[in-house]
Amino acid sequence: MQLKYIYDGTAYTVNLTQPTNLLTLLRQENVPINAICNGNGTCGKCRVRCLGNAPEPTSNDRQALNKNELAKGWRLACSVEVNHDLEIECPPTNLKMDILTDFTKQTHSIEPLVQSHTIALNEADTDDQRDDWTRIKDALPVEAAEIDFSILPTLHDRLYSAFEKDNGKLQIDTYKNLVVAVHPVSEAKAPLGLAIDIGSTTVAAYLHDLTDGKLLEVAGITNPQRKFGADVISRISYTMDHPAGTLELQKEIVAAINKLIESICQPEDRGTIREIVITGNTVMIHFLLNLPTKNIASAPFVPVFLSPITLDAQDIGLKLNAKLTIMPGIASYVGADITAGIVACKLTEGERWSLLLDLGTNGEIVLGCKDECLACATAAGPAFEGATIRHGCSATSGAICNVNFSADPIYRTIDDKTPNGICGSGVLDIAAQLLLHGLIDETGRLLDSSEVQDQNLASRLRDINGYKELVLFGNLSDPQAITFTQKDIREIQLAKAAIRAGIEILLDEVKLNYDDIENLYIAGGFGNYLNITSAATIGLIPMELKDRTVTVGNSAGTGASHYLLSKEIRNKSQSIIPITQYIELSNRIDFMDAYMDAMLFDI
Repeated sequence: MQLKYIYDGTAYTVNLTQPTNLLTLLRQENVPINAICNGNGTCGKCRVRCLGNAPEPTSNDRQALNKNELAKGWRLACSVEVNHDLEIECPPTNLKMDILTDFTKQTHSIEPLVQSHTIALNEADTDDQRDDWTRIKDALPVEAAEIDFSILPTLHDRLYSAFEKDNGKLQIDTYKNLVVAVHPVSEAKAPLGLAIDIGSTTVAAYLHDLTDGKLLEVAGITNPQRKFGADVISRISYTMDHPAGTLELQKEIVAAINKLIESICQPEDRGTIREIVITGNTVMIHFLLNLPTKNIASAPFVPVFLSPITLDAQDIGLKLNAKLTIMPGIASYVGADITAGIVACKLTEGERWSLLLDLGTNGEIVLGCKDECLACATAAGPAFEGATIRHGCSATSGAICNVNFSADPIYRTIDDKTPNGICGSGVLDIAAQLLLHGLIDETGRLLDSSEVQDQNLASRLRDINGYKELVLFGNLSDPQAITFTQKDIREIQLAKAAIRAGIEILLDEVKLNYDDIENLYIAGGFGNYLNITSAATIGLIPMELKDRTVTVGNSAGTGASHYLLSKEIRNKSQSIIPITQYIELSNRIDFMDAYMDAMLFDI
């Protein structure tokens, strides 16, 4: 039997010897299909159109697709078993996301572990028969105990090239006490360093000159692991269901980093990258290193490691002869990215308490002041990134990103394109506008059109087979209209309640009130673009802290860069770990009480 599929205007054929799940086949074919629930049939995003005889719809198909879509042959790839000849069309996937790659300038001393030294040697003679390596070691102003073996085959030639062209002057790059590069000064280039933040959704890279700390280039890419699930639990589940799953995920992220390196650095300069510092949540780091994650998914949530480690970049398949350093993490669900965020926001350096809220695919919260920190992670889910929303999408061109019911039109899209979905900031605005304009009650119930006083807004409400929704773009009778549904409101309630309850638990743990908080820092891709007023309106953050809330962009990437460039920051990062108390929320009754309270909206 055969599967024929069309993607991006090109037809492909796959011969099969046994029945196979369609989503699995498309993954094997490297078709970038959206399957953020890892094929569990709950997200409704892995849509394909069957050409010809479509298989009978499953219950998941009927839940995710309307009658018009089903009649046109649309199905969920995860629900289709290819057990006969089948021809399908895969919709185009917009992978060009609005990726957060901003950077906060370094305020600490520039002192990376990689240092450049210029030395001058005299040629060997019968009175000085020291070997080449010893002569370099003796001339260095710092202690160097070892030399990278890859240098030795060409070391002699490099020395004598320096004698011929540069009067014996050499540039020696060291990493700690290891010599990692030897060049005649006329051929030498400034050593470079790379800081990388591996997020569940995106990967960001920052290229620095290690002599002065200057930021040279920034680049970002969608995390290709996203096709195995939007959240870390979905991806862990994939590795548990597939024996080679962890290796698959490692290959995906390594390939993405290699692609970033190619885009950020010219081929002739890649050999001058001496160190890569990587941060990310604990699961992302485990996938990068091909380490098992199943113990992270269930109590007592124990990872393989959290300490900082250093290895050769080539050990995991990166195409660089450089040292790779992993930043330290705090717990299974408060990883190295949060350590980096604490550093970037100087959370443990102030006399007063401040909060750090990282709003990405996961929701981590840190409460800190000088010499003390508390941290927790909340199961907010990926709703804030549009993953569990009916017409939710990533922050791509055409995504509805801002909503104001008093404006005309009521929405704004990324790049001002025709709407094709709703990204996280738009989702938050919609929830706030529904509340402000009286379209939902305190329980989150979407009112009937007859209950709404504003007739313009009432005319946007519709009920399809008992499912109420608000039409944002399209005609009321159009089944393809972009809408916000009652279920979407519930998803936002679940997510915002988890975050808010986490904040309240941390404050209560040290008997603080809102007046005791100096700043609330919001980090992460979604956090950088949200409307702070909307966040306070729906109760995601306390209204009392609205005017003290600061968005700090990609604090993880900034912290990783600071770690790369400063021994002082490395030491501070390590000192954060023992003073940080991780609060496990899953077994706390007071968290569940706070969670239920936070489900309601303030009217």
